Amino acid sequence: MMKNIKSLKQFFALGLLSILLFGLVGLVVAPLTAPLLKFSIVQVENTKSIVVLLALGLVPLAFYLHNKKLAQMNDVKNPDERFLLYMKGFRQKLMLLVLVSVIAVIAYILTKHSAFLYILLLALVAYLLNIPSGEKIEDLLLPPVEEETESEDTE
Repeated sequence: MMKNIKSLKQFFALGLLSILLFGLVGLVVAPLTAPLLKFSIVQVENTKSIVVLLALGLVPLAFYLHNKKLAQMNDVKNPDERFLLYMKGFRQKLMLLVLVSVIAVIAYILTKHSAFLYILLLALVAYLLNIPSGEKIEDLLLPPVEEETESEDTE
């Protein structure tokens, strides 16, 4: 079990590293592409609207899909199957948050508008809210406790 949690932490670290690298690449590449790409104000605003709507849709979707997997865990008793469900939901959530950051960086490179850096920071904060801890995961993986009904003796 601990090996699986370690792999989940490694997956988290890889995603965090990719967000940071994409952000750094965006900051380096955007000044180089500015003379090549000339966007009108309307095009920048349209791009900003599309990216903001994508971020507003993908971030809650990431958490919703993960919570849906957690709800499916209630029906499963086997700890290994419970961990697989948790891992699938967790990975989906992290990948969607990385996708938001990639979209924001690409939009920043194309338009060089600082609003996309804010979206990147939003994705980074949402990503950091999901740091996996062994204790939290183990608590989630415990099978649900069935309520026992006490039999009443009327004697």
